[in-house]
Amino acid sequence: MGDRKRIIKNSFFLYALTFSNYFIGLLLFPYLSRVLSVEKFGLIGFSTSICLVFQMIVEFGFQLSTTAEISLHREDGKVISRLLSSMTIAKMVLAAMSTIAFLCCTLFIDMLKEHFVLVSIFYIDSIVKALLPDAYFRGIEQMKAITIRTVAAKSGILVVSLILVRGDENLIFYPLSMVIFDSIALVWAFALIHKDNIKFVKTSISEIFSSIKSSFWFFISRISVSINGSLGSIFLGMKFLPESVEMGLFSGATKISTVGEQMIPPIGDSLYPFMVRKKDYSIFYKVISFLFLLILFVRLFLEITIMMLDNIFAYSS
Repeated sequence: MGDRKRIIKNSFFLYALTFSNYFIGLLLFPYLSRVLSVEKFGLIGFSTSICLVFQMIVEFGFQLSTTAEISLHREDGKVISRLLSSMTIAKMVLAAMSTIAFLCCTLFIDMLKEHFVLVSIFYIDSIVKALLPDAYFRGIEQMKAITIRTVAAKSGILVVSLILVRGDENLIFYPLSMVIFDSIALVWAFALIHKDNIKFVKTSISEIFSSIKSSFWFFISRISVSINGSLGSIFLGMKFLPESVEMGLFSGATKISTVGEQMIPPIGDSLYPFMVRKKDYSIFYKVISFLFLLILFVRLFLEITIMMLDNIFAYSS
């Protein structure tokens, strides 16, 4: 398969993943907001936001650094095995450290202490997601595997939530379904890797630290953006309590505002392994130019449409 066809195919599957997430979200979150009180819906937003911080710590930028390394050595199974082994062990070490930090937080933060069981289930799910070896599939440019696995897991969560979550007293089934289906996705991912004859091998401490070191600046960049999006929920939850009306309204508004932000990453994720491997940035510049012109056209179209509607309404009045 040619490079351009591969990029287009990978972009298609990542956009399919993005839109399926929107579709499932449009079914799930309005349902949860209807059957749950505003306070409990806000608790979901608070739990998700605070657990996202720990998830980012465990992921630690490996999705970029390890993806690049695997892309460069995609034909060498032995090198890939060592890269994946080092990454996975490093994630497990970071997960242990994050768990200690999380338990310490529950001792000193009243909101976490009061909802320890529920928030802990969300936390377990965040660690499961962080352990997903998606860097492998991105490195070999097989985004289809990520899309099918993720959509299947989210569909399972949707079905279980629609069936079992009927009110505040059933809220726990939502995070439990996340843990179950995301764990299935994790096992599924490693099964696909094993099918490709990639095996886990013993790695040295120096290799593990080298893996962490190479991911450090990616981690700083990614967690800065993620924490910025999570701080609002965390601070509101600490001021108004996670079960407050303010928290519920903020959670709903945040989910709506992130829709537009998710339109660009699929293209970047598809181009990244190719650019690392080929050192060819011409396609990147062409894509950026096209997107710039497209955004400019859409903006002009919307502005002209709004002006015409204003003139029509002004004339009618």
